[in-house]
Amino acid sequence: MRKLSVCATALLFGCIIFLPANCFAQSPYASSATLTSQNANESSSLLPVSPFVANDFSFYAPAAPSLGLAPSAPVPPPGVPILSRIGVGIKVSTLGAGIEAAYKIIPHLNVRGGFNDFSYSRTINTNGFNADASLLLRSVEAHVDYFLIGPLHISGGALLYNNNHATGNLTVTGGNSFTLNSTTYYSDPSNPITGSATLGLNKAAPTVTLGLGNLVGRHRISVNFEVGAAFQGSPTVGMSLAGTACTSTPCVNGVNTVNAATDPTLQSNLQAQQKKYANDLTVIKFYPLMSLGFGFRF
Repeated sequence: MRKLSVCATALLFGCIIFLPANCFAQSPYASSATLTSQNANESSSLLPVSPFVANDFSFYAPAAPSLGLAPSAPVPPPGVPILSRIGVGIKVSTLGAGIEAAYKIIPHLNVRGGFNDFSYSRTINTNGFNADASLLLRSVEAHVDYFLIGPLHISGGALLYNNNHATGNLTVTGGNSFTLNSTTYYSDPSNPITGSATLGLNKAAPTVTLGLGNLVGRHRISVNFEVGAAFQGSPTVGMSLAGTACTSTPCVNGVNTVNAATDPTLQSNLQAQQKKYANDLTVIKFYPLMSLGFGFRF
């Protein structure tokens, strides 16, 4: 019995000494594949690791991020083509015949731009002057449309290029009278009065409109109507005259004739007449905008 007890004690002591080192301990030279397999079972939130060897012992460090191209720009989700955000249209307005295009930024907000053009000529008579007048309406506009309910929208924008203006060539038939600042003159038959006139406006003008319609609405075809105003400032009027004017009739050279281009009194009356014309046209500094058009969404 005593020998059996000694043998059992020796066997137990041997297991304590040798089993941890040979059975339970992992070699410090364990393969990276084994450690990698263990790491794979850990939480997916851990950083990726890569083997690194130092002093003959393997351990793991976070893997360096890979170098690559910058992420590409976001693209519309499948089923929402970029063209479906674009609409084009034609219209007739107080700015002339126009074309326009719109882009939907978000469901209730569009940006819109357009170009307008119109010209008209006719001969008119004012204060004794025969004027071959020409009106040119030409502008480039841009707007931001905010949709309140359905197609009802309010828009703020500007005429970025406002080339709306009028010009005229002036003549007074020899022997006929004309009036400047309530003063009557006569055109000398030997050197009749001629001249020019211009009407100009600010080159840029803010706009506000209220409209019904959406170039980028739910329907491909749309009808669009807008009313509003452009704040283009007070108009400027310019006039110049040449020829010989008579202060009475009949004209007698050197007695009752003056040079229309240089006579101080006539030029003073001409400046006063320009101011009257400008005051009469002050109303157009708030230029009315009204348009009706048709649009197509891609």
